[in-house]
Amino acid sequence: MFSATLALTVVSVLSQSGFAQQRATQYGQMKPGPKRLFDSWAVARNMGEGRTITPRERFESLSVSQRSTFASATNALLYTRLTDPKGRPIGSAIDLVSAIEVIAGQEPGKGSDEQFRLYVKLKPGAREKLELSREFQHGKNNTIFHKGYPINYRQSGPPPTMQYSIAIDEVGADIDVDYRSSGFPAALFNGHLSASNSDVRAAGNYQTHLRRWPGLVDWWETDFPDLVAEFNRMEQAHLQQQNLPATRNEDAPGVEAVAATADEFFKTWLVDRNTAAAMSYLRQSLTFCSDMKESPEKRLLETRKKALFLETLKAANKELKNAKTVESSIRAIAPVDPWIRAVDHVQRSAYTLAMITDGDYNHFVCTAADSELTAKDTDGRARQYGKHYVTKFQFILANGKGGILRLLWANDNGQWKIAAYDAVTA
Repeated sequence: MFSATLALTVVSVLSQSGFAQQRATQYGQMKPGPKRLFDSWAVARNMGEGRTITPRERFESLSVSQRSTFASATNALLYTRLTDPKGRPIGSAIDLVSAIEVIAGQEPGKGSDEQFRLYVKLKPGAREKLELSREFQHGKNNTIFHKGYPINYRQSGPPPTMQYSIAIDEVGADIDVDYRSSGFPAALFNGHLSASNSDVRAAGNYQTHLRRWPGLVDWWETDFPDLVAEFNRMEQAHLQQQNLPATRNEDAPGVEAVAATADEFFKTWLVDRNTAAAMSYLRQSLTFCSDMKESPEKRLLETRKKALFLETLKAANKELKNAKTVESSIRAIAPVDPWIRAVDHVQRSAYTLAMITDGDYNHFVCTAADSELTAKDTDGRARQYGKHYVTKFQFILANGKGGILRLLWANDNGQWKIAAYDAVTA
């Protein structure tokens, strides 16, 4: 029903007068670099589908979000010049791309790191040029976001920035534009963790784009001013329709105690706004294993881990200054992984409380290899429950762009404490 409604919305909007001419103009105005990539992709699609439609017709068949994603990403690639450490030119970012594989537009229900991006094949030596260039920095490997593309190169400077996420074979890559800062905890509240982070049509992103890369025309603003808002409304409705736990799991040891402790923590933090007291719920040894951090190191100093968490608490209170209850501050996000078993509790509308396996705990705190398979192998010990719980929730912001935070709870000498935290995509 959700997909059908979405399709009807798109068809209705696209049927407006003058659209066919606008689409043609968009294709006809492509610059040589983007046009070469698109035409090659169109030919490849024809071969795969056994069709003979022209590249222009192929372009016209794309959704609005696919066309705006292609236009903005290739525009950024085209106007990003690469230079070596001595300042000598070594081409542009688009020169590193040999072919496009997928143009991913807006797909409600998918993670924000799966929308508004190009999946491409890189030319031989592309990674070496990124490594050499002054314009891109090799960050820590992706372990939570951009699954399958762990090697990370992010453009230097303030947003907007491009990001190359490269596969192990150094051929496949995921390219997107980040219009909001990825710094933690700001990313929880500025929309970086939402799909709109890489959607050029979202509020303010087009103007941000032009500050760094010239020449992009906002044709979608003229012809479809309400389309982005409609998609966002439907996406939010989709999130709210998740199946949250309704019955208690009788095999959840200590669930009453951990739920009571979590309730106290959220009240202390979000209602009483006592961040100092909320910090007392942290375990003495706090683990940080997440992509959302400022340091390139896998493990941060203990003091920095706690400082970042305190910054998160304070930032949330600032953003949620008008919220009066826990339920008006955060909302539960159901677990995606079937190995994570949600349990019933009093505030299940505000946050999800779920058991995790011992293996998932090891993965969460980075004591095991960065592989989901390691956490869920055939060893029965890796699948035992009862020692660790996770709370998962999304901040309710006026602009609807709140990030999702997970807190890992562990029993510490008879008391349930927060042992780790991380941010995840919507």
